[in-house]
Amino acid sequence: MTPTIIYALQSSIWALFGLMAGFALGLTVRDIRLSRRDLHRIATAVDGEDPVTDEPRLSLHKWQRVLGGIVFVLSLLTAVQGIYQWAEVRRIADCQSAYSNGFADAIDARTAATGEAQNALDKLMTSVGKVMQSTDPGRRDDVQTAIREYLDARAKAKATQQANPYPPAPRDLCK
Repeated sequence: MTPTIIYALQSSIWALFGLMAGFALGLTVRDIRLSRRDLHRIATAVDGEDPVTDEPRLSLHKWQRVLGGIVFVLSLLTAVQGIYQWAEVRRIADCQSAYSNGFADAIDARTAATGEAQNALDKLMTSVGKVMQSTDPGRRDDVQTAIREYLDARAKAKATQQANPYPPAPRDLCK
């Protein structure tokens, strides 16, 4: 089941429980109201006053139906709003995930390329150090080779960095 269907199902169950609780509360209020009216009739009959006459008015059943309808409509609106919000949260979470994965991929590629250039630089510095200590003029070729390897590795690293740019920031990407 998709998260949206699960959320809609959960919202419907809570709405049903709310409707049942409201109905039970309405029945309880109705029973209490009837009891008070009956007590008033008994009290006025004993005192000899005029009996209470029931005047036509809006019955409690009609109010219960109106309130039940309002609660039902509100529960439907809440469920629809929740589904919309869930979809928005999911969209933003997916966008953030895509950004994080793209950023991690770019960092990995750039780090690997920079590591190769750093190794070439270390080799260059080692060659320069050996030439400085040696009296053999043939060691200069080693330095020139190390410099060329470093420049090649650095150019490759720059090309890799340009081929793996950082993704656009989430503030621009996840609107």
